[in-house]
This record gives sequence, C-alpha cells and structure tokens, in this order.
Amino acid sequence: MREDFTDTDMVIKGAGVRFDSPEVAAAREAGVPVYMSTALAAKFASESGTTVVGVTGTRGKSTVTQMIFHTLRQTGRRAHLGGNVRGMSTLELLPQIEAGDVFVLELDSWQLQGFGDLQISPHIAVFTNLMPDHQNYYKDMDEYFSDKANIFRYQVEGDTLICGQAIEERIETVRSVAVPQVPHALPAEWQLRLVGEHNRENAALAAAALRSLGLAQEDIQQGLETFEPVEGRLQFVREVRGVKIYNDNNATTPEATLAALKALDAGTKNIILIMGGADKYLDVSALLYEIAQTCKRVILLAGTGTDRRRASRDGGPDEDLATFHHLRSPPWSRGNPGRASGGLLSRTGRNASNSIPTRKGVKPVRLVWQRHLPLPQHLPLGRRATRERTRDASGRRTRHLPGGTRIDRMIRIADREGRQQGLS
Repeated sequence: MREDFTDTDMVIKGAGVRFDSPEVAAAREAGVPVYMSTALAAKFASESGTTVVGVTGTRGKSTVTQMIFHTLRQTGRRAHLGGNVRGMSTLELLPQIEAGDVFVLELDSWQLQGFGDLQISPHIAVFTNLMPDHQNYYKDMDEYFSDKANIFRYQVEGDTLICGQAIEERIETVRSVAVPQVPHALPAEWQLRLVGEHNRENAALAAAALRSLGLAQEDIQQGLETFEPVEGRLQFVREVRGVKIYNDNNATTPEATLAALKALDAGTKNIILIMGGADKYLDVSALLYEIAQTCKRVILLAGTGTDRRRASRDGGPDEDLATFHHLRSPPWSRGNPGRASGGLLSRTGRNASNSIPTRKGVKPVRLVWQRHLPLPQHLPLGRRATRERTRDASGRRTRHLPGGTRIDRMIRIADREGRQQGLS
C-alpha cells in the first residue's frame, strides 16, 4: 500500500483527501510530487498561453461559470469549460487547448487547495460570496475562506479579481497584489431568463469577467439574455395546469434556499418545498422563519439533517432546529430519501392534476410531481397513528394522525398519473 505512493512519478490527490493524510505524507517524504487534477490542468494551460478564468464562492459559482462560457462560445471565442463540472475530467481537456484560448473553471474550496499547493491563481478570478458551508469538513470559517482565497492569493500584476460586495472587505485582509473589483448592478433593461435578484448579481459578476476578456457590451448583453438556468439551480422544469415546477436541488445551504424562496414568493404563500438531506452543521433558523412566511407545505427527505430536526422536536438539544416544532404553518411531513436535496413547486392557477395533503380542514394543494424531484412517501410524524380511515373529496382513502395532520399515499397516485401524462 505504501509503495503505491512512494514508487511512482506523481500522485493525483482527490478532493476528499486532506493534504495532511498519511498517504500524502508518505509520497512527499519519498520526494514524489502530489497534485490535484484541476490545478495541474490550469498550470499546464497557463504555461501554454491560455487565459485561465476561475470562479469560486459558496453560492452562484456554477451559474457565473456557465454564463461566462456560454457568452464566449456565442461570440465565437475558443473557450473550454472545466473544474467542478459533473462528468468531466479537466485534465482530459488539455490536448484540445491552444494558445489564445480561454479556460473557464468552476472551482470549489477543495480544488483550490491544489492551487494553493502549486502557488498559482487564475488570470481572471471571480469570488461570488462566502457563506457558512462545509462545516462538517472545515474546523471553522477562517479555514474555509483560506482555501477559497487561493483563487486570488497568487495573482500577479495584470491579473483581475472580481468579487461580490459582501466579500470585498474580507478579501482585503489577505496579502495579495490583487485589488478586488465590485461590479455595478446589471442594467435594468437587460432581461434575463433566470429569476431572482441573486441571479442578476451573478450576471453582473459574469459581465465584469467578460469585459476583462475584451468582449463588447452588446455581445455580453446578448449572451446573458440568452443564457438558460443551469440544471438544479432554480431551474424551471415546466408548468402543468397552473403549477410551476422548479428544480433547485443544488441549494444545499440555508442561504441558497432563502434566495430561491424570495425569488419565487408572490406574497400568496403558495410554495411547496421539498428539502432535507445530510447535516452540514449550519444555522437554519433564518430559513425556518422564511419558510413559515412563504410555504404552505414542506416535505422533508430522510437524512442526518432531518434526523437532527426530529430529535430537536422530541426534546433534543438543538435550539436552532427546535423552531420547527413551534411553527404553526406550514405543516411538515417526512419523506423517503431521494437524489435531489430540494425542490420548489409554485401554484399559479386554479387547476392541477394531483393532490398533496395539507392540515385538516384546509383545502389540499393540487400539483404534479416531476421526475427530477424525489417522490417521497409520507410517514407519520406523531408518536402513533390512529386506525381511522376516511376519504377526501376525490374519493381517495386517507389516514389521519393525532393533531390533525393528514397522511395519505397520494404521492404514488401522483407519480402514476404523472407517467400517464408523459411526465416521467
């Protein structure tokens, strides 16, 4: 096992492996260089005359990266997309890259560890924001920011650093030649296909990076106005009988879900939210109060985060999540695990195709489940369920729990009817 790391030309470290791991220590003790793939690709691309653009931040980095890449390709510039992109090897792109090309990289904090180890930074760096995240990996926010800061820490004269206003002051605490530039707001007449003020801020960051690459204002506007949402980032899936379905399964922090709720809130409390998953030890108290203001129904997926919420409801020590127990609206249900971490459904019309149960005495919300979103089965939240069974207005059998929370199996029915309508 040890020989695998000591008797080789180099070691490529995965993102989940810490630099202080025994394997990395063994390689370095034997004089074997240890690299991370994205940083190594950026190093080779830069040395070949390619302009490297890197985008990081807790939220928005995928959208900004894709905006930059989309606009470059639309204007005919030779551009390549890599980094934290699902199903893509950044190193495999190197044979395609030529001098004068633009290499656009989405960079998470772990990939930026590799940049710090090589002491390199992209020519154009975009730092969208910094919010609490990955606190199940990092000991504190300072350590998290330190890895993120590698995106600009080793920039040289002539390089460009663009950042969101909220992170500017913290960036200035790092010793670097980079001078952060906060872009102006996007012109009001620019009409994006993305919803939410946060996406206009993302577009402003992308526009600033594109100007640094020499693009004309007209080309930037056309590129941003034709950009479609990235999959899983407040992505509009379709509208069925007045129900708008959004896939936001990459909203894995409270702040991201808050932004989505604010973007879709029409003041009518008509949002059905599917959320849950792994516990990242983040403060969710602000999110809970926003949910109470904007959502009429919440379905919680199985996971350690949901388990901690349930423990707090049953008298556990978590004060932040104890808020769940005291919220009178919306009602909460527990679902089975699924691939997505969250989703939003917004009712805008009177008609729809299937029902989700609500509180006793409240008219059920009608909607269609789409295959990108998990299809959870409702499980009892009370200590025990009664054996009482009844039928709703449509004649479907339902089950009631103490406290007036109605549990039924309409999700299966919705899935079946959705398939009959060609939605899956």
